[in-house]
Amino acid sequence: PAHSTFSKPHKQSFSETTPPTSFPPLALAGEKAELNRLRFENQQKLKKLEMLQYEALVKYNIKCGNENVRVLCETKVQTVDFDELQRRNEEVSRKAEQRKEQIVRLECEMMSLEYMKERERKYEFNTEKVKEELEGIDKALEESLNIKFIKTTTDN
Repeated sequence: PAHSTFSKPHKQSFSETTPPTSFPPLALAGEKAELNRLRFENQQKLKKLEMLQYEALVKYNIKCGNENVRVLCETKVQTVDFDELQRRNEEVSRKAEQRKEQIVRLECEMMSLEYMKERERKYEFNTEKVKEELEGIDKALEESLNIKFIKTTTDN
C-alpha cells in the first residue's frame, strides 16, 4: 500500500518543488537587486522627462498667452499635477468649442434676420411699384376712355 501511494503523486510533487528556472538563491537575489536598481533609475528618468515636458508645455502656453497655465506654473513648479493640467486643458478646449458653436448660431440668426429684413424691403418696394403701375394703368384708361375710376379702399 505504501508503494502505490508514493508512485501516484510523484510527478506532481516534483513539478511543484522545482522552480521553472533554477538559479542559485544568491544569484536570484543579485538579479532582483539589479532589477530594482534599473526600475528606480527608470522612474527617475521618467520624472525628469515629465518635468521637461511640463516646462516645455508651460513655455509654449505662456508664449501663446494661456493664463490658466501661467497661474499653474507659478503656484505648482515643484509638484506637477498632470491630471489637473489635462482637465483644465480639456475644459478650456470645451468652452472654446461651445463659444465657437454659439458664435456660429448667432451668425446664422443674424443672417436669417438680415435675410428676412431684405425680403421685407423687397416686398414693400414691389408693392409700392405695383401700386404705382396700377395707378398708371388706371390713369391711362381714364384718359383714353374719358371716364373716372372711383377709388375703393380694402383696408377697414
